[in-house]
Amino acid sequence: MEQNVQILCKKCTSKVAVSQMHYDKSGENLICTPCYNKLYIKTTPEQSEIYQSSNSNRIKYHCLSCGYKFSRTEEFSFGGKCFNCGKQTVQREDTKQVLLKDSKHLLDY
Repeated sequence: MEQNVQILCKKCTSKVAVSQMHYDKSGENLICTPCYNKLYIKTTPEQSEIYQSSNSNRIKYHCLSCGYKFSRTEEFSFGGKCFNCGKQTVQREDTKQVLLKDSKHLLDY
């Protein structure tokens, strides 16, 4: 036997059948299915395909000072400054970096 009890959604305040209600992350409030999908299910399959296709032509960067990693499109120009620490030590991840030490040997004198 199906009950037609309707409850107010705490998010959008619309009346919805009990069978279409979900608890929010706190576990205290009931919200309707559309509100639940907007809050907790952020991507639809169509959106994830769009994200994957736009993600394919991105360049990965990392900061040598703080280790912050990010990616940007090929067209984006930022000047090599880290968004996290502000230092000019950002490098593309696909390039190899060779660190040269100042080596002073007894024979150099």
